[in-house]
Amino acid sequence: MNYTSLERRILLIGIFSSTAGVIFYTYFLSYFFRTRLKNRVRYKFGYLFVAILYLGLLYLIFMFGCFVTDIVKGPVTKEVVITERWDPRRGGDQVRTSDGHTYEMAEGYVDLQEGRRYKVKIFRASRFIIGIEQIR
Repeated sequence: MNYTSLERRILLIGIFSSTAGVIFYTYFLSYFFRTRLKNRVRYKFGYLFVAILYLGLLYLIFMFGCFVTDIVKGPVTKEVVITERWDPRRGGDQVRTSDGHTYEMAEGYVDLQEGRRYKVKIFRASRFIIGIEQIR
């Protein structure tokens, strides 16, 4: 399947960032266990800390799987009505559609108006809108 440069950039950023997170977590967990076994120190909340780290690791593996799923399946095109749009502090603008899903817009500024019908190209698993055009 051929991808545009924007689609490749989104997929590569997602894969590389989740891979870097998994590598960091793996190193951090091994360092934590090595120092704990070496010093024979009992931490009060050690098991809770390890459980939180493992949940973070599982989340990163899940995000990696979402981006791999998007690579395999490719982008999906569908028609939606934009019901809400807002700008969070991190990432791109968030958009809620008529089907109840929330997506993040990958492109920069796009003139969207709530209540209008658009033809969107999305990565379904990672919930990114990569292309949008208004239907008249």
